[in-house]
Amino acid sequence: MRKEELGRLVDEFGRTSDATFQLDELLGFLDERAGQQVDEEEVMKLAGSSPYLFESWDDPMVTRYVPRRRFFQGAEFLVTPSKEELAGGYLFPGHRFSPFINRDVFPADAWLVMADGSAPLVKRVDLPMAAAKKSLRFFGDVQSREYLVSDDPVNEKAGAKVSVSTYDLRDFYLATDFKPGDSILFKTLDWMQGVYSIAKSTGPELPERAAVWTSMMTAAHARMQAELGDKADCYEQLAITLLLGVEAGHGALLRDPPVSLEAFVEGLDKVELVAEGDRAVLRRTAKKSAPAASLLDAVFVRLGVTALEVETRVLEALKQGSNDPDFALALVCAGRPLLFKSPEDQEEFHRLWLELWRKVVDSGSPER
Repeated sequence: MRKEELGRLVDEFGRTSDATFQLDELLGFLDERAGQQVDEEEVMKLAGSSPYLFESWDDPMVTRYVPRRRFFQGAEFLVTPSKEELAGGYLFPGHRFSPFINRDVFPADAWLVMADGSAPLVKRVDLPMAAAKKSLRFFGDVQSREYLVSDDPVNEKAGAKVSVSTYDLRDFYLATDFKPGDSILFKTLDWMQGVYSIAKSTGPELPERAAVWTSMMTAAHARMQAELGDKADCYEQLAITLLLGVEAGHGALLRDPPVSLEAFVEGLDKVELVAEGDRAVLRRTAKKSAPAASLLDAVFVRLGVTALEVETRVLEALKQGSNDPDFALALVCAGRPLLFKSPEDQEEFHRLWLELWRKVVDSGSPER
């Protein structure tokens, strides 16, 4: 049997399997289809590289495979629209469904299902190139350009702006009273076809949930780096990270997560998203962050928020008649979720934030 035909049959088994299976089951299926015994080593290589299968890391003594279709069934993830998306009433998919979407499905062709069973329309929007690339970073520059040209051939010669397909979520945002910083909770109904239900995220019931979730993901990501490094692109690195986390007993990583994968990647310490050929990879770096005067400064630096922006947003909240420091903080961090390594860090941050908020209210100056 030719290698191409063998690879097609391996993929077929991966697409249709309903449960985790061992190598012997796959070999039996292939032997029957081929009418002869197939090469075990070749099958292992093909199964290990199939886009429809995970090779399980759970037991190094047993070769076992996990169908991605089943692994991601019911998996939930967050997407945090930018303030520009909220103002325009749309959502640009880009890389934001990765790795919860089959690579064969173009993100803008995914099917979103709202609470009433309806699906939002897809509409074209002219986006600044910088804004589009921000939501395409997991693909890398080359694949980002391929995405944009596939979406609209006119983008091949695009300059400052590109034409992209987006989901029209204006009514959804209005009906759910969406505000800057709020997130959409996606639930994977069909990974193969790219079908998801969407709802407004209610947010974590306890502040500690984000710290616990981030800790579990960070541990899984560290193991992924040790096992895989940057031998795969960002999509695959994140997929393997989730697999390793779930196989370590952290199934909660796929249920009502308090943090988006975008925010998680942005908060990783000594890890950078870098270009590697035609792809983007998460790579460890020895570079240390510049020293910050306080945890408050460190968080704002990571979010890209300046002292002037902080002051402006606090004064803006006051002009709106709000004396609530949490409301002002939501304006400061609009569309950029806060991440903390521990509940203690979160508590310290909020203590420092209250001090800063009072200074701005009293004097109109951050004095940091």
